[in-house]
Amino acid sequence: MMKRVSSILMIVIAACMLQACSGNAKKESLSDANIKQGLPPITVSEDDAKFAVEAAEIGINDVELSNFAKGKLSNSKAKELADLILKDYLKINEELMAITTPQNIHFPFLLSSDGQQAKDEWEQKTGNDLDKAYVDKMASDNEKAIKLYEDAASDVQDAAIKAFAIKNLLVLKKHLAAINAVHDSIK
Repeated sequence: MMKRVSSILMIVIAACMLQACSGNAKKESLSDANIKQGLPPITVSEDDAKFAVEAAEIGINDVELSNFAKGKLSNSKAKELADLILKDYLKINEELMAITTPQNIHFPFLLSSDGQQAKDEWEQKTGNDLDKAYVDKMASDNEKAIKLYEDAASDVQDAAIKAFAIKNLLVLKKHLAAINAVHDSIK
């Protein structure tokens, strides 16, 4: 009898915990976050702003990671790839800021936790191991970016953000081709 009561009690507790963690709490909007920080609310849809923030995160990560890896890479093609990504993403990030700043969309200029984790792991790597890790990370980030930009190209409402996504989708596809070529050259 006591085991049965304990089992029932554990099920009830688990159900309550599941209910509490099921996302009933509403996530704060980007406009609300701006207002809390004393900034004006965003002037585009929440989804458009969310794309811009996610695009900025990827761009900032790839600039920081490419800049970090560039001096440590041993493969000349991987170094050229880092230069290409660095050059292109500096332009992309600058363009994104020019579009989003007047719309009160702000983003931190820091590595994401995922980017910081990659950088921390790379500090212990050298030679071919670092080359592979860098190219693999750029491939993964680029695939995510292409999906994000493709979705934005069809879903974003703001004309300037939509044009940005369409234009830079071509750059990202160029990156993917370069990444795949370098990947194939690294054993």
